[in-house]
Amino acid sequence: MAGLTTSFKDFLKNIEQTIVKLTVLQVRTVIGEYTIAPDNSLQPIAGADLKIFESKINLLDGDIESNISSQLISPEYDWVRDFHARKEEKGHEIINNNIKAIMSLMELYKTAKSTAAKDVTLNSYTPEQPISDVVQPITEQPTDFPPAV
Repeated sequence: MAGLTTSFKDFLKNIEQTIVKLTVLQVRTVIGEYTIAPDNSLQPIAGADLKIFESKINLLDGDIESNISSQLISPEYDWVRDFHARKEEKGHEIINNNIKAIMSLMELYKTAKSTAAKDVTLNSYTPEQPISDVVQPITEQPTDFPPAV
């Protein structure tokens, strides 16, 4: 039973950390040749010129921080700005759906934990125990059950 409690606390801690991470939506549109380093930073390949449009949106405060390469402001890159805006909208949808899924999962886990705790106390039979310790014989005849059947 103690393991179940610890697992549930770990589960709640993971949910809390995930929800905190979900409060900031980061959308990054990059044009150019690059790789992504282990720290999630962009590394241009062999002197490539990267054009970057990045937005960070704090979903709790509503603050929006956008960084855009000056080349992407010209009319020739209108399509990039439109593409980036659609990605931001889709990101909001994904985060809302993820939060709903996490909350549903948490409710399901609480229900399962509660059911499991009841099962542990109600079904306390272990194979080492004699069955007579757990199952009590019926000592009286039911009144509505005909003995001939």
